[in-house]
Amino acid sequence: MTEPAVPPRLRPLLEESSVTQQAARLLGDAGHQCFVVGGSVRDALLDRPSDDVDLATDARPDAVAELLGDW
Repeated sequence: MTEPAVPPRLRPLLEESSVTQQAARLLGDAGHQCFVVGGSVRDALLDRPSDDVDLATDARPDAVAELLGDW
């Protein structure tokens, strides 16, 4: 799977949180799309610190529970 291009200002959202990286990778490896969304994106664009990262995915809730439930 090819890693998506991430604008430089948004790279810290994925680099700073290994949990975020792992969740996104698990979803991506299972064939789902995964996006960083919400206030953390806004904060990155405004060069402000953010203490949380929200993800959105096209995976249905049961698929997310199956992929990430034990994790």
